[in-house]
Amino acid sequence: MKQNTLFYLVGLFVILNIMDIITTLYILPGESNPIYQLTKSIWIMMLFKVGVMLAVCWIFYRNKYTAHRTYFLFIALLLYGSVALLIAQIINIYAIMHPLVLAAAAATSVASKTESYYWFMSIIYFMPLIFSYVCFIIYETSVKDVQIKKGKWWHWA
Repeated sequence: MKQNTLFYLVGLFVILNIMDIITTLYILPGESNPIYQLTKSIWIMMLFKVGVMLAVCWIFYRNKYTAHRTYFLFIALLLYGSVALLIAQIINIYAIMHPLVLAAAAATSVASKTESYYWFMSIIYFMPLIFSYVCFIIYETSVKDVQIKKGKWWHWA
């Protein structure tokens, strides 16, 4: 096996995507995914999700990255994507268990659903991803200018 940590992260991402597909089948009237809202086809949305899962598995299997930045970005995409999918699962399951919530979501306009989806993805996924990536770039460009002592982490001086 290649890298256990990355293997588990890829596995978690794939499992959460499969769970998202399954729970989406139960909440279709309230689904806010823009791909579903634009096409009104669960099959196109599933095809897109399966394509993303296959791409992630291919990148993991290939195990070749052009730089540390691309590898870091791949890990961050998987981690933040998994968090977003987990929160989506909690919301989907809540809607399944509470038909009134699902009915309210179904009555919401497409524009409102799409806007809510973009806000959710911006706050949970894109903003943390961008901040993390900027932090990594700053780290990568500045690490050559600092002295890092080997030893115990609590020895500051």
